[in-house]
This record gives sequence, C-alpha cells and structure tokens, in this order.
Amino acid sequence: MIDCGNQIDTQTHKKVLNIFSILLNKPIQGVINIHPAYNSLMLSLDNNVDILDVVKKIKILISDNAFIEKELNRSIVNIPVCYDPSIGPDLMRVCELNNLTIEDVIRIHSSKKYLVYFIGFTLGFPYLGHLNEKLHTPRLDSPRIKVPAGSIAIGGNQTGIYPFQSAGGWNLIGKTPITVYNKDEPSKSLFQMGDEIQFVPINIDEFNKLNEI
Repeated sequence: MIDCGNQIDTQTHKKVLNIFSILLNKPIQGVINIHPAYNSLMLSLDNNVDILDVVKKIKILISDNAFIEKELNRSIVNIPVCYDPSIGPDLMRVCELNNLTIEDVIRIHSSKKYLVYFIGFTLGFPYLGHLNEKLHTPRLDSPRIKVPAGSIAIGGNQTGIYPFQSAGGWNLIGKTPITVYNKDEPSKSLFQMGDEIQFVPINIDEFNKLNEI
C-alpha cells in the first residue's frame, strides 16, 4: 500500500495520479496490478518473485521526485443525462430525503464539473468528487442485483456512473444513453483518471433518440 495522506482533495489526487502514471510508464517486474484510490494506491505483487526486492525498486522509483507538482492535462468530458423517474427510480427518494424538487436535483447535480478521482469498484466505474452536500443521500438498504448500464447514481456523498450492468446500492437518479467505457481498450474510453466530467441534462425524447444510435 502506498499512502499519500488521509485527505480527499485535488492535491492528494495529484500525488496519486503522478505515482500511478510513473508505475504505468516504468513497469516493475513483479507488480501484477495497480489499484488507485482517493488517497492511496494498492499494488498486487507476484508471490513468485522476491517481494522485498520488488518493494525496494518501487521505493526507488517513487522517490521524492514522484511528488513534484506538475500541471495536469485534464480533459473535460460532457455526458448527456436524462433525469427522469422512469429511468432514475431513486430520483424521488433523493428529492424527498433532501427536501428538493426534481428541478433542484437536476440543477445542482449538473451545475459543476466532477473530477474523476479514480476508477474502481467494478470495471470502468468512476468515483467523482465533490458532490454538493445538498444531494448527499444514504445508499439503499438493499442493493439491487441488476443496475442498468449507463445509470447515474448517488451514494452517500459521492456520485458516479455504472458503465455496465452490475449489482449496486447507490441511488439511481438518471441515465446516459451513450457508452462511456471501452472494456476492450480502456485507453479509448470517454474518460480517464484525472479527467473532469460535466453532466448535461437532456429530456426523455432526446434520450430515446440518442439511445437508438
């Protein structure tokens, strides 16, 4: 585990992203996988190699030079979203628990850009920050077995996108008609760790038209 602090903020994110990039660009034999999070990275190591030697190489690679701040080239990705109870079954729950109207939820949720802190939980799922506290909503007591692909959701103080059908316990407030993640070639997906996402509201007719493409 590589710990970059205990804060969830952009400065800590830069450290995580910088180390992640270094480890990807200069792979070390014995490192099987790299799992970035809000303020840390977990590395999976091969038991068939000298673990202590691998750890030593990792420490050398991510020396103090890895923490030099540098400008990040963020891409801003616009994602169309239809906020409608017919495809966002928990939209009214979010409204009721936060004393908001549907129009309020749409306005607040789509009024800012969200940083993609990391991608995890399931393949292609982006953890986005920071959600306006007016929209903070507890997760469902009983997770759904099947959440439709493209669902836009709120879980506690976080928001995200389910790129593929999966189980999940977040509140579904809408859906995007477009494919956001390329599981065969992740580098060609709409967003990467470090990008920013802007949700763009569309109505149900626009959703249906785009969904047919």
